[in-house]
Amino acid sequence: MLAAAFVALFALAQPLLAVDVYSKDGTRLYAEARGDPSKTHLVLTHGFMSSTHVFDVVFDSEEYLDKFYMVRYDMRGYGWSDKPNHVKDYESIRFAEDFQAVTQVFNVSRPFVMTWTVVLADIYEHLGHGTIAGAINLAGVPTSELATKYTAKPLLDRFPAIMQNNNVTLANENLVAFAATLFYDRPRMPQQLQAMVVGFAAYMPQHVKELVITRKQNITRLFTEGRDLPYIYFAPEFDMSVKSAEVAKFLAPHFNNFKTVKVPKCGHLPQWEQFDLVKDEVFAFVRNAAAAERVMKEDHTHQAFFYNSRFAVQASA
Repeated sequence: MLAAAFVALFALAQPLLAVDVYSKDGTRLYAEARGDPSKTHLVLTHGFMSSTHVFDVVFDSEEYLDKFYMVRYDMRGYGWSDKPNHVKDYESIRFAEDFQAVTQVFNVSRPFVMTWTVVLADIYEHLGHGTIAGAINLAGVPTSELATKYTAKPLLDRFPAIMQNNNVTLANENLVAFAATLFYDRPRMPQQLQAMVVGFAAYMPQHVKELVITRKQNITRLFTEGRDLPYIYFAPEFDMSVKSAEVAKFLAPHFNNFKTVKVPKCGHLPQWEQFDLVKDEVFAFVRNAAAAERVMKEDHTHQAFFYNSRFAVQASA
């Protein structure tokens, strides 16, 4: 509790706070927070062969900082976080424990989560409904196990070369080509972003890539308990990594409050290529979800009041 209080106070005075967070099993996670903790909480979790820096354009945005207290972290096996070596280190519960450890250290409560979605299944399976306030899905797949089904052909064709261990040159060439396919209009994207994508993918050991992509997840609780979870899905028009439109079609029937946003002239990183469109949709989504939650709480309060009033009348009669 003292650590969480210190982080909250420090975040008020500092534009950026970076710390090492230790998960339940001792795995070290690199995490950062930025903004005012009194604002709506937003946790950013990256996708496969990536790092939390894919959110730089969001994390450094004054417009987002005006609306949110933002926390992001490198998941286990990625970026600056530890990269353990065993199958058990990548069980679903470990990713849920990581999320819980990060949110506890930064004193985050019921955040919205901007993600490529696989971690949502872990959160629901092991932490349950009510842990998060809403899901913002940036062209992701539902679980690691469904990745092959919904991976687009350009990435699927390169996957064997990227994952193999025998030819470093072949793996690197395909990583560079993979990074190029992430964008619809690559010349307009910062060169350092493209280099970072390649670098962090290469920074991830081959056996860890295999452990992450083959891990088992259960999506049942997300689809049952999470039916009323506010959910927005961004489906880029020219996504060469994921069949985004098909994923949206698969997910939609499982949620009562689901919205698909088609993103024109965009690749797999919509928060970069269509920053304003994504920002406006995210802000509206969070605003509407918060308003709906307030109405629900007011209804419950009124119901409780009338119930208690009737009970008091009956008791006095």
